[in-house]
Amino acid sequence: MVDIKYFLAALISFLLSVVFPIILLVYIKSKHKSGWAYILAGAMFFFVFQMMLRIPLISYLQGQVWFYINVASNRTLMAVFLSFTAGIFEEIGRYIAFLLLKRKLSYENALGYGVGHGGFESIAIVGITSTANFVAISNLTFGWFDSLVSALPNIFLDMEALRALFLTVEPHLFIAGGLERVFALILHIGLSVMVAKSVYQRKPGLLIAAIMLHGGINLIAITMPNIYLAEGFLMIIALISVVYIRRQKNFADRY
Repeated sequence: MVDIKYFLAALISFLLSVVFPIILLVYIKSKHKSGWAYILAGAMFFFVFQMMLRIPLISYLQGQVWFYINVASNRTLMAVFLSFTAGIFEEIGRYIAFLLLKRKLSYENALGYGVGHGGFESIAIVGITSTANFVAISNLTFGWFDSLVSALPNIFLDMEALRALFLTVEPHLFIAGGLERVFALILHIGLSVMVAKSVYQRKPGLLIAAIMLHGGINLIAITMPNIYLAEGFLMIIALISVVYIRRQKNFADRY
């Protein structure tokens, strides 16, 4: 038996990191008629530029002595490196995607790209783990999902070990991961609108601004002294992003 508070925390994390992106996708698709090409491109270009290019590059560099001595051994430099490479790879990926799909570039499709990008990231980075945590904690607390747990022995190998592991983590940390994904998803929609505007209006300065904002926000968040300040900062960024997104709805009508 695991305390009910762990079950509730795991449930909230699952809802925030998996269910919320899907609901937002359905809302944007139905309300703004975003094209599937842009939604799928958002997920695909994130996968290519982040998971196939950036992450393998970082893994390779971390195995190089010169990189460890000059960058990785310095926490500040490594934080800067990780933050701004994320901005560079993801925003350039966005820019290339919008160039390739420029024929139907619009505010509505920029929203679709953003939810595809941010939603896929949310599910891939936090959602899969939060789903596994929810299943495991539900099984330990209520005996649910017995057949699923039995069918996936490589994931749910030792439930007692998982029980002990969960008890070492404060319940609110499960929720924090889900909240961070919600805030990041909203930011990704804002950055998608910014980069789409950069392509549509031929303003490369907006691409540079998106890279700097992405990297700078990442850097501030990961260097905050505690998770509460980091989450508060990201919430403010998400609110600013909502204002920016709403104000840019006519960016494709002015040119």
